[in-house]
Amino acid sequence: YVSSGTLTMTGGEVSYNAAYGGGGMYIVGASSSNKATVTISGGNIEHNTAKQNGGAFNVNENATLYLSGCTVSANNADNKGKTWRKNNGTVYLNNVQSAYTDYDSAIN
Repeated sequence: YVSSGTLTMTGGEVSYNAAYGGGGMYIVGASSSNKATVTISGGNIEHNTAKQNGGAFNVNENATLYLSGCTVSANNADNKGKTWRKNNGTVYLNNVQSAYTDYDSAIN
């Protein structure tokens, strides 16, 4: 859960997590002046589950997710985006390998 500030991850894994929303990571900015930014370079995001709103990520208002050189696979949500849900947040991808293309909204 990232509610404000910046989280940077280089390599590693976000795997085998479960939550109601955003199984791997729930990202939401506290306000327009207190935003949340997550940058993940390399590594694996896999086997995360959520009841709804993004098996891997739930990216909400005042939040930005940057993914680069990652593998995103085998994540699942029962409702609204097996891989992620972009709920008024922003998602940027660069050289991301994904086994699924079920995203709840368009990406940048």
